[in-house]
Amino acid sequence: MRSLLILVIGFALVIVQSLLHGMGMPEWLLPQGLIVCVVYLAFFESSIAGALLAFGCGLLLDLTTATVLGPWAGAYVLAYALLSFVSPRLFVESTVVTSVVTGVTSLFAGSVYLFLAFEYQSLSQEDIVVLLGQASASAIVAPAISSIIGRVCGRSNSRLMNHASLVSAV
Repeated sequence: MRSLLILVIGFALVIVQSLLHGMGMPEWLLPQGLIVCVVYLAFFESSIAGALLAFGCGLLLDLTTATVLGPWAGAYVLAYALLSFVSPRLFVESTVVTSVVTGVTSLFAGSVYLFLAFEYQSLSQEDIVVLLGQASASAIVAPAISSIIGRVCGRSNSRLMNHASLVSAV
């Protein structure tokens, strides 16, 4: 049931992002809501199910863009895997950590996407501006979206209790 809720929230975030873009918001200012879902999954659902959900979020974004299927899914799964290894060492309940990790993850996933989707094309300055702008916008909205996901999905603190003795990296 939780997995369906994450995908429904992800679908709603894609709709909001599309509506904002349709209303004239510049692309560089659009937050990547699905990357917040991937960060949340890496923090609180570090399992095979979490990896499949990250893949589903990426596939959802692939389906809504006019590019080939797979680059966003691959980028999100790679970002999820890296975050899953690091997340036990972070104080994941901090809004600052959530914002910083979401911004960095957005940059990383966007870079992987550009590498996979446009393998033989050179990057333009506009691509870099879009990556930096979306990462900043995603970092700003990340605490609010993460809080909503936590409330809707009924966040489990069992993972935090297992790693309570680890020192925070931030």
